[in-house]
Amino acid sequence: MKIEAAAIRRGQQIIATGVSHQQARLSAGGVTGEHGFITDAGQFVNRIEAAAIALASGQAKEIADPDLGLSSDDLEYDYPPE
Repeated sequence: MKIEAAAIRRGQQIIATGVSHQQARLSAGGVTGEHGFITDAGQFVNRIEAAAIALASGQAKEIADPDLGLSSDDLEYDYPPE
């Protein structure tokens, strides 16, 4: 499993995606909601879950703020997908 995009959701609905949460928020008119990521399986995961996925898949070497979880700045490989 790999991380595909940063995502913002409200409840169970994904309302914005992008290369970063900032880009996702701005492209959707400044929306707010829970920040997380979408996997290549189409699953929304929170920042902590995303950190484990990114480390295991080799998309990140380290997580800058383990208490926060994954930030798009932590991603290094195959991100964003081509």
